[in-house]
Amino acid sequence: MIQNMAYGERLNAKQIQERLAACGKDMSLTTIRHYTNKFNPEEHTLELRRKLVDHGLSPPPKKIKWNDGESIVKRIIDVGFFKNEELATILGTSKRTIERIAAENTESESDEAAGREEALSRSPLKHWSDEDFAEVIKECEKDTGFVSKASLRAQFKRKTVDISEEQLGKELKKRGYVYRKKRVVLQLTEAHKEQRMSWARSLIDSDIASWIFSDECCVHLFRNSNLSWCKEGINATIEEPINWKTSIMIWGGKFLSFLAKCSS
Repeated sequence: MIQNMAYGERLNAKQIQERLAACGKDMSLTTIRHYTNKFNPEEHTLELRRKLVDHGLSPPPKKIKWNDGESIVKRIIDVGFFKNEELATILGTSKRTIERIAAENTESESDEAAGREEALSRSPLKHWSDEDFAEVIKECEKDTGFVSKASLRAQFKRKTVDISEEQLGKELKKRGYVYRKKRVVLQLTEAHKEQRMSWARSLIDSDIASWIFSDECCVHLFRNSNLSWCKEGINATIEEPINWKTSIMIWGGKFLSFLAKCSS
C-alpha cells in the first residue's frame, strides 16, 4: 500500500504519513522512507534489462507494460531475480496473475525434465562383465554379508547393465552364494530372559500349558520372506542390540487345552 501511494499517486513521505494517520495507522517517517526506498520500479526495470541480456534473453522495452504479453513475464520468471509482488508492480497487474504464469512455467519445465528422464531410461543397456558383477556384489554385501535380489537389481540398473534374474542366480551360485533366509535376533540380556521365565512360571496353573516367546522381526506368517543371497558357510544369525522399543509375540497352548475340553 505504501509503495502504491509513493509510486502510483506520487506522494512524499509526509503525505503518506498523513494518509496513514487518517486511516488510524501510526508510522514514522523513517519507516515510510525505508519501505519506499526498498523498491523502485524504474531502477528495477533497468536491472531487469541487464539481467535478461546477461542470460542471453532479449530485453523488454524501456517502459514495461502488461500489454507486451506474457512472454516477457515468462522470461522474467526464468531469470529468477524478481519477486512476484515486484513483477506485479512493474507490469501493473495483480500478484495472482504473476503466480498463475509462474505455475504454468514450472509445469512446462517439469514436463521437459520428465521427457529427458524418459529418454535417458531408454538408453541402451550394456552386457554385464565379471568386473561389474564383482563391484555390485561388493557394494551390496558390505554391511552384513547378505545380498537381496532387490538391491542387486537396483545396483545393476544404476550401472545400466543388462542381466536377467536367471543369469543373476546362476552367477551367484557359481561364486559360492546360496539363497536362504536370514535370522535376526535381539541381543537379550540374562535379566530379559529371567523376566520372561518368571512371568511364564506365574501362569503355570492356568489353562495355558506352554509358552513360546518370539520377537516380531523373526516371525513371517503366510509368506516366505526375508530371503537373501549370502556366501556358503556365513553365520545366518545377525544379532542386533536393543536400542529401541521392540514388540514381543507370546504364543500359548490355549487352543490345545480348549480342544481337549471339547472332546471330553
